[in-house]
Amino acid sequence: MTDYVYYDYYEGGSKFNYTKAGTNIDTVFEKGTIKDYQDTYTILALFIDEKGKLISVFTGFDVVNSEPQLKYDPVFGLLSEFNVTSKRPLNDFEIDAINLIKQVKDWEVKEHNITKVPVKYIHYKKWKYEY
Repeated sequence: MTDYVYYDYYEGGSKFNYTKAGTNIDTVFEKGTIKDYQDTYTILALFIDEKGKLISVFTGFDVVNSEPQLKYDPVFGLLSEFNVTSKRPLNDFEIDAINLIKQVKDWEVKEHNITKVPVKYIHYKKWKYEY
């Protein structure tokens, strides 16, 4: 179970808890600089280890486009290895959102509901800036 990377999404029948940040994310984004962004929406993929520590952040676009490099267990179909690479330049909003979310180092530990075994996971967050 601990050899895999799980996706963090809410599903009624999930065998794992749904996680959230250890800090109120709105307070982190309030620290951001107000700019006149051309693009104001992004989906970020946060890779979080079994201790609840943020390891890396990617755009959802880059995760999807890195699909050929992702390795899945042939028996269980679970993500066992991934290497996400950026396929395009990030826009200003994505750069600022990534820099701000990297300030949130601690996230809830994702664990199996019965065994309580902690696991690594990818948590997706979408952000939209309205002004």
